[in-house]
Amino acid sequence: MDKNSLFHFLKKIEWRLVGKIAFVTLMLLWALGSDFAVIPVILFVLAPTIAYFSESPERRHFRASYFIMCIVALLGTMMTGGSEGVSFSSLLIIAIFAVGIAIEIGLFHFYFRSRMLVYGVFHIALMVALFSVFFVAQLSLLSVLFILISLILLFREFFALANVQWRGRALLMSVALGFFGTEIALLVRFMPLGFVNASAFLGLTMLLVRDAGRAHFEGALNLPFILRSLAVFFILSVVIFSVSVWGI
Repeated sequence: MDKNSLFHFLKKIEWRLVGKIAFVTLMLLWALGSDFAVIPVILFVLAPTIAYFSESPERRHFRASYFIMCIVALLGTMMTGGSEGVSFSSLLIIAIFAVGIAIEIGLFHFYFRSRMLVYGVFHIALMVALFSVFFVAQLSLLSVLFILISLILLFREFFALANVQWRGRALLMSVALGFFGTEIALLVRFMPLGFVNASAFLGLTMLLVRDAGRAHFEGALNLPFILRSLAVFFILSVVIFSVSVWGI
């Protein structure tokens, strides 16, 4: 790459957005390094909030996924921090979180040509991360309520972005799918799959029921769609269960 090409590339970079991503990520890294002392955690809570409200009004369409992602990242680093407060897993979570922030801001600004496709993949990836935290955390009423409310909000956001005209029906569908996902998560939790395979299985399940819900609203939920979805579910489920280490 010659100097002119390099200069042109650097000029195209949105340095203001890069600064926001770095700011939020460094606050989470500081919280991790301080073993989650009160002040660093408070500053991390403020950092993504400030970054969010400094964006364009388009941000409101992604409010649920944005803040749920921040909560999941914080909980994930708390669970994976080593004895000194830092581990490879926690650093990996922070790196993935930085990518997630970049994707969210890219969605705010219409940076992606296939915006709904990118959001759809991000939406399921966030659910997988949510399930991972749920499976690692201790089972309690709070953890069940957290995953239930998060799923309802994420499904509601997805149907809104999919331009579902019936808002009341979309809300009812979101609540129904949220309860369904929570019940399946509780069932899978007692299976010896390991949290990675369990999260992948739940992500696959939520992907298929989410797309079935969207097809229902679009009038495309027919027998070929159902059979195709069941075939995908069966094949991928067999793969997930076959690579799991079973034991009591």
